[in-house]
Amino acid sequence: MAASVAVMIGVSTSPFAAQAASLRGSSVNVVELTSAQIQLDLAAQKYTVQDLVSSYQERIDKYNPLYNAFTYLNPNALQDAAAADAVLLANNGQIPDGKLLFGVPIVIKDSMNVAGVRTTGGYSGFTSENGGVDMIPLEDSPIVARLKDAGAIILGKTNLPRFARSGSNANTSYLGPTLNSYNIDIVPGGSSTGTATAVSASFAAEGTAEETGGSIQNPAGAQALVGIKPTFGLVPTSGGIPLAGSTRDVFGPNSKTVTDAANFLTVIAGYDPSDPNSAVAIGNIPTEGYAAGLGTTSLQGKRFGLFGTGFKDVELAEETKSLYGNSISILKNLGAEVVEDPFAGTNFNTLGATFTAYGGSNTPYDLTQWLKTLDPAQSPTSVAEFQNITGIDLLAESGPLLGAFTPINGLEESVKQPNVFQTDLVQKFMDGRKTMLSLFQTVLADNKLDGLFFPQQRSEPGLLFDGSYTTTTVPEINLLGTPQVNLPGGYYASGTPFSVAFLGDMFSEASLLNYAYAFEQETRFRKAPKLVPESNPTSALLALGVFSAIVPLRRRKKV
Repeated sequence: MAASVAVMIGVSTSPFAAQAASLRGSSVNVVELTSAQIQLDLAAQKYTVQDLVSSYQERIDKYNPLYNAFTYLNPNALQDAAAADAVLLANNGQIPDGKLLFGVPIVIKDSMNVAGVRTTGGYSGFTSENGGVDMIPLEDSPIVARLKDAGAIILGKTNLPRFARSGSNANTSYLGPTLNSYNIDIVPGGSSTGTATAVSASFAAEGTAEETGGSIQNPAGAQALVGIKPTFGLVPTSGGIPLAGSTRDVFGPNSKTVTDAANFLTVIAGYDPSDPNSAVAIGNIPTEGYAAGLGTTSLQGKRFGLFGTGFKDVELAEETKSLYGNSISILKNLGAEVVEDPFAGTNFNTLGATFTAYGGSNTPYDLTQWLKTLDPAQSPTSVAEFQNITGIDLLAESGPLLGAFTPINGLEESVKQPNVFQTDLVQKFMDGRKTMLSLFQTVLADNKLDGLFFPQQRSEPGLLFDGSYTTTTVPEINLLGTPQVNLPGGYYASGTPFSVAFLGDMFSEASLLNYAYAFEQETRFRKAPKLVPESNPTSALLALGVFSAIVPLRRRKKV
C-alpha cells in the first residue's frame, strides 16, 4: 500500500496551471459555489466561463493529488469554456433559454460513457497500462448527452471502487482510494466516491452518481451533499457499466443544494429509446421541472413515517438516535406530523429476502449490451473478445464483476447465454418488487402518510481502510424501485456529516425535493470542509497508510 500511495500523493504534474494562467482574466472563488449561483454570476457578467473553469482546475491541481477524486481530467475543458463564452457574447451576455446548466463545471462518474474517453469502472482490466484494454465508447451515454446539451462543462471523470462494488469507499479502484473531504481518516461513501469528493471539495459544482445499492445516497451522506436516488427507470442508464441494469440500477446527482439537485434531475430525467426501462418516465415528470415547486412552507400539514425495525430490522447507534431526534424536532417545528414506525406489525422487513437473489440474474445480458456501445476499432465489444485479448473471463462466478453478487438465482444459465434477455428470471424479481411495493403503498395509505423521514445512516461512518458505511434504506428502496432524497442533517461530535432522507412512492421526486428544500432552508447544515493541506498535511500521509506500520489510524475531530 505505502508504495502505491506514495506515487499517488507525489508532486502534482499540474496539467492545467500553464494553460489556465495564459487564459484567465480573473480568479473565481469556487468554494461552495452552486450551479444556480454560477448561472446568476454569468448572466451578471461577473466572470467568464473560462475564468470559472480555470479556477476549478487550479483547485484540482492543488488538492486532487491527495484526495484522488479523478480518473480522467478533460484536456479540452477550457476550449469548451471558450465556446460557451462565445455563445454568451453572441447572446448579449444572456444564458440561452432552457440551458439549466450552461457554463456549469461538472464531473462524470467513471462508469458512464463519454464519447472517445475510456470508461474504466474502477477496474484495472479496463485500462491498457495495467495489462488490460481501454474501453472506448463511440457515443455519450444519454445522461452525458443531456448534460452537455444543457450547457454543462465536463471537467473530468471520477474514481469508484472496482465495478462499483462498495457502498463505503473506492479502495479497490485501480487508482487507489479516494478520500473524504471532511475527514480523510473515514470512509468517503461509495460507489460514487470520486463524484462526492469532487463536489464536496469544490473541484466541481455537481456530478453524476449511480446506485444499485446505496451508491448515490451513501457518498452524499458521508460528505454532506444532496443525493437523489430516483424512481427506477426515471433516468436512462444505458451507456453505463451495469450491475443490475434490468432491475435496480439508477443514475442521479450529487449536489451541494436541493435546488441544484432538482435542476440536475430535470436535465437528466426522461425516456430514451436506448433504455426500455425509461419508458415509465413518460407522463411522470413535472412539466415545469423539479425545481419549480420548491418552497419553504412545504412541510406544513404533511405527515411522515419515522424509521423503525418494522422497515429494517436494525438498531440505530446512540449518537445517530440523538441527531435523528433533533431532525425530527426540526420537522415538527416546520409544521409536520410524524408517525412512529408505521411498518411495525407487518412483514415488510422480510420481503426483500424472497426475491433479491434474482436482481443480478440478467447482468450478463446487461453487460453484453454495454460492450456493444464501444468502438470496435479500439475496444472489444463482447465478453468473448475481451477474454481473447486479456485472458480474463468477465462472467466468471468468482470474477471481478460477478464475484460480489453471488448468490444470483439463474446465473449459470444466464452466463451461458449472455446475449439472451432472461425474461423469466427478471420477471421473478419484478413479481417480488410488486408484492413489496404493494405493502409499502398500503402502509403509506393506511397511515395517511405523505412520505417517510429517516436517518440515512445507522451509525457514524467507519475508518477508511477497515470501516464501513451503514444505512437504513439499502437495499429496501433499491428493491422497491422508489425514490429518496437525502441531505445534510447535522454532524457527529467528530465532525463527520450526518444525513437525513425523505422517502416516498414511485415518481414522488418533486414532492420529496420540496420537503427537502424546506428542511434545508431552515437548517443550512452544510458547511464547507477544510481540506487537509490547509491544516495538517502530515496527518494525510498517516491516514493514507504511508506510516501505518508505525502509527495506527485514529479518528480526528473536525478542526
